[in-house]
Amino acid sequence: MDSVRYHPIALGSFMLDYNTLKAIIIQSMYTTFYWPGLTGFLDMLLTGNMQGALAAALEILGSVGPIEEARQMIMSVMGIHCADRTVRLSSFDDFLPVADQLYNTSRLFGDATPAITAICAQWKMKAKEIYDGDFKAKTTKPVLFIGNTGDGFTPLTSAYNVSSGFKDSVVLEVNGYGVRNNSFHWSNSLRFMS
Repeated sequence: MDSVRYHPIALGSFMLDYNTLKAIIIQSMYTTFYWPGLTGFLDMLLTGNMQGALAAALEILGSVGPIEEARQMIMSVMGIHCADRTVRLSSFDDFLPVADQLYNTSRLFGDATPAITAICAQWKMKAKEIYDGDFKAKTTKPVLFIGNTGDGFTPLTSAYNVSSGFKDSVVLEVNGYGVRNNSFHWSNSLRFMS
């Protein structure tokens, strides 16, 4: 990734730059379906098979539809992300510490989400379902937290960390990968159920 950051690779008429490479990796982490394609893509890049790398990259990213379809997809993704994010700020200067925290969280992927976070920080509304308490509660019924063993984004330890604040809660470990796998289709890798 560091090499592509300073020296983008031309794959036919497709330019593989740092942001595109990260998008391919991040997209591939969501489901095991893409893992063979990702490993093949990375192998082709490292061994110089640029034609094969181009085909693999386009397969992972999917074909780009009409402009309106792409715009609608971007807007829906922003809606999902922004409804989940709690940062709401009125100036770029207020946003800089948030961006710094993201950059410092991960050397390789800390810069993958600040653009989305910056867009969401400008939202004027707050989602009703956001919980911003201390995650220590006595619920009327025990809470079942579900996490899977191979999630590339939300580790199973997160389910245990959150569960520790809810009296009598339990964690169900699903022996699976990613946000979705063949047996389970979660809209998120960790669900709250009561």
